Amino acid sequence: MRAPQTPITQVQTYAWRLCAALPLLCAAPALHAQPSPEMAATAAAAPIDCAAPELLALPADSLHQHLHQCERNASYLLQLGRLRNQQGQYEQAADHLERALLLEPDAPAALLQYAIALAGSGDTLSALHLMTDLQQRPDLTAPLRASLSQVVASWGARLQTPIWAHTGAAAPGHSTSLVASTRLGYDSNLRGSSPLSSLTLTLPGESVTLPIEPAQLPRGASVLQNELRASHQRRLPSGARWGVQAAVQQRYAPSLQDASSTQAEWQMDYTAAPATLADDAIKTKAKNTTENSPGRDRRDSSSWAPWVSAGIVTLRSRSGTRYTSHSLSLGVERAAQDCALRWGLDGQNRQLRNNPILSGHYLGTSLQWHCSRAPAGLQWLAVLRLGQDRASQAARPGGHQNQIGLRVHASLPAPGLWQPARWVVDADYSHSRDAQGYSPLLDNARVRQIQRATARLEWQQTLRPGVHAIIGAEAVNQNASLPLFQMRSHGVWLGLRGQW
Repeated sequence: MRAPQTPITQVQTYAWRLCAALPLLCAAPALHAQPSPEMAATAAAAPIDCAAPELLALPADSLHQHLHQCERNASYLLQLGRLRNQQGQYEQAADHLERALLLEPDAPAALLQYAIALAGSGDTLSALHLMTDLQQRPDLTAPLRASLSQVVASWGARLQTPIWAHTGAAAPGHSTSLVASTRLGYDSNLRGSSPLSSLTLTLPGESVTLPIEPAQLPRGASVLQNELRASHQRRLPSGARWGVQAAVQQRYAPSLQDASSTQAEWQMDYTAAPATLADDAIKTKAKNTTENSPGRDRRDSSSWAPWVSAGIVTLRSRSGTRYTSHSLSLGVERAAQDCALRWGLDGQNRQLRNNPILSGHYLGTSLQWHCSRAPAGLQWLAVLRLGQDRASQAARPGGHQNQIGLRVHASLPAPGLWQPARWVVDADYSHSRDAQGYSPLLDNARVRQIQRATARLEWQQTLRPGVHAIIGAEAVNQNASLPLFQMRSHGVWLGLRGQW
């Protein structure tokens, strides 16, 4: 399996491009290389026409038997590479197509098949660059140019697909990606303050109303947010897969320093191979037939498979907040075709180090359903959570807290200016209820209930493969039985994101 480009493969790619520009420099040694005695004897005994239609019509394995005689024929190598692409054997296809391009560097069909081999190996970004360069050629026919535009749009959307959306069957291999983004915008309530201008305390026999300092009221200002995220995904021949991702987010508010914060997170996820998928892989390898083709989904016979996930999140703000969360989840997954259903048990150790009395231990369950119908089509995720945050200390206001939440995330095609664009929609609703009264001083120890709804919308315009402009908006509405915990905010932003 051809992995995404490393520094070594980048050098190889640049070397190939140099060969494409100076074909005589690279093709001459191959053209004048002397075959081995065995190869010469075979060729002398049975000379063949490597470009004959009856030869090129043979299946891939039969055609491959003539490689020692036809390794210098561009038409033969192109056909063999095309057949290997159809079988999903992208590593072999790339080798044959690279030879074909050394002989005929400007052949559009070979360039197209080589891009398909790169994309099938996981190097979608290099394939996109190659396809984009191919689109600029003036000698392309209108139908071929239209087909290339569709392919570029599809692969460009694939680069924007979140990791959770890659649910379809995939060949064994691995991929690594790095995403950097920056956003500049406005937030109407940077500190998440309550809109109350006064607070009423319920003392024994009387109530006292105290004013809230203006500095503690909601305040809006410009905010700059930068994010760097790296991920590595690997799929084993058995069908098992695991991934690791890490991210750092920094929020900076120039006019409100205490609203600035830095967050870091790390997560590992492992999913075992379903029995049916593992058996199918063994049978496919033993038969070595064309059943393992891109058009055949090897996950049609789905079954449950165990999975486990672990993560760490830390948050530090200029206002003094020091928060750390350690999480562990395990459960089972049922994957079929383009969708997957996950159920699991979730545990978290939530530590608020600057105020330990508010720390707790969460235990709950979650149900997750996500689908990716097509690389350029609708992709969505739905997560239902139910659990309890148990107080670490008995003196915590409100005691234990029952929590329920629902999140829906979707990505779908959107009108673009000159390149593909997408809408990204994210909605989150949560409800929590304390087990006992929050405080005798607030509404005579009334039990606190909080309903929080968040809606986010982004329009992502592709500027070039792997680079996107972002326009977004967000609204947050938090209602509570205790007015002190009510909160509202909204924001807009412009941004830029790059992926490698």
